[in-house]
Amino acid sequence: LLEILASHVAMAISNLRRREKLSALNAYGRSLNRAKNIEEVCTKTLEAMQKILGFENVDFFLVVGKKLKLLKTRGLSFTPKFALPLDGDKGITVMAAKTGRTIYVPDVRREKSYVEGGIKGILSELAVPIKIGNRVLGVLNVESEKLAAFDEEDKRLLEILASHVAIALSNMERRENLEKLSEKLENLMKSSTKIMAIKDSRERLKEIAKAIQRFGWRRVVIGRVDENFERKEIITVGLTKEEIKLLKKRRAPGHVWKERLGSKFEKYRIGEFFYIPWRDPWIREHFFHIPPEVPLDVAEKQYMTVAVPSRLSEENMVDWHPQDMLYAPLRTPEGRIVGILSMDDPVDGRKPTRESLMPLELFLHQAAITIENAELMENLEKARKELELYADQLEQKVEERTRELREIQDKLLRAQRLAVIGELAGMVGHDLRNPLTSIAGATYYLKRRLNQTIDGKIREMIELIEKNISYSNKIINDLLDYSRETKLDITETSPKALVEDALASVEIPNNISVVK
Repeated sequence: LLEILASHVAMAISNLRRREKLSALNAYGRSLNRAKNIEEVCTKTLEAMQKILGFENVDFFLVVGKKLKLLKTRGLSFTPKFALPLDGDKGITVMAAKTGRTIYVPDVRREKSYVEGGIKGILSELAVPIKIGNRVLGVLNVESEKLAAFDEEDKRLLEILASHVAIALSNMERRENLEKLSEKLENLMKSSTKIMAIKDSRERLKEIAKAIQRFGWRRVVIGRVDENFERKEIITVGLTKEEIKLLKKRRAPGHVWKERLGSKFEKYRIGEFFYIPWRDPWIREHFFHIPPEVPLDVAEKQYMTVAVPSRLSEENMVDWHPQDMLYAPLRTPEGRIVGILSMDDPVDGRKPTRESLMPLELFLHQAAITIENAELMENLEKARKELELYADQLEQKVEERTRELREIQDKLLRAQRLAVIGELAGMVGHDLRNPLTSIAGATYYLKRRLNQTIDGKIREMIELIEKNISYSNKIINDLLDYSRETKLDITETSPKALVEDALASVEIPNNISVVK
């Protein structure tokens, strides 16, 4: 009876202690919600692991990029710099982080993946993942110098503690994300105001690229394209001169971009953006034209020859790969694509999400309208120059036509004067011919009358009068011919007939023979 009573008392004491620990853990969980940073969460968690759960050697690991980093430890006088790669096979804590399950090793001497963390003589280890859903944020780890030092109760209590830590870290992450988003939205509003105040289209696109960079992307490229998606101009932020030169050299043709923005890549679309994951074999084959059977290390070397490589390594990222790509078309309100925006090297090292990209879609529309306005201004300037050129040509043609009209007018005036002169000449000719006829008749009479008695001097004078009468008649005939309207009779002839008529009108010397 006493043994039964003792067992009941021991069970009651155990339950009481368990309830006390659970109550203490709940109080600890409430206190975590007031923690301001990860350092404070880490300190309170290690204190709870020692004071509430009674563990001696305790560690707090946090997932940082591709590594599991020891943030703080209790059991040593200092915290060593200790980090294990998550894609490796060393470390019991790494096993817990990779599998998302609690790992208990009662004898670490038989576990090949065990890694000594600085405390000598460790024989058993218990690692519990800190996770929200399927996402592992870190690991709580306890070690003991005894074999099989931990039981199921220790495991359950440590898992409860890890769930409180996960909630605290998740809430802290949400607060930080909200603060960052609020800051980004504030920058977005300031940037939008600044962008709208810039008149030069290229400077405006530059400011849009800088605003996107401030949103958390190290490298930003805005490219203007024509109706065939051929690049006309690029505006870059965060690229070196060598990278810009390489970008221009390795630019994709228009038909390639047309395919990348089409239905073939629709499944990789996130809102207005297209996210291209390098680890996807289909992407490597159809986007980068690298066969899927090519090993990743070899494929990355081939990538270096067809694109602008990132300056960052995979260790600097969380789940974004340095060869991943993110781009979006710049569409006008009418749906016409006037440019392409591409972004690279996210500051947080994470893949983009719909929520993270939504604020950036505002910049897409601003950039598209800016490019459209720039094209409109270019077309207006081109039209203005063409009008100026046409006006100059028109003015030149008017001057030429005016000069021609003046010349025609002068010719017409001369013709009119000549016509008047001709009419006058005809009148004068008729009026002068009668007196000349009388003079010629009188001269002839005197010459016949005085033929026998006339002396040489008088004969000479009479001949002079006759000569001048003939000359005057010739002048009168010329004037009459000039004033007479001439009409040409058009007749059919041939070159041979013309030559024969010409030869008939001239006397050919005897020493010249004509060959027909």
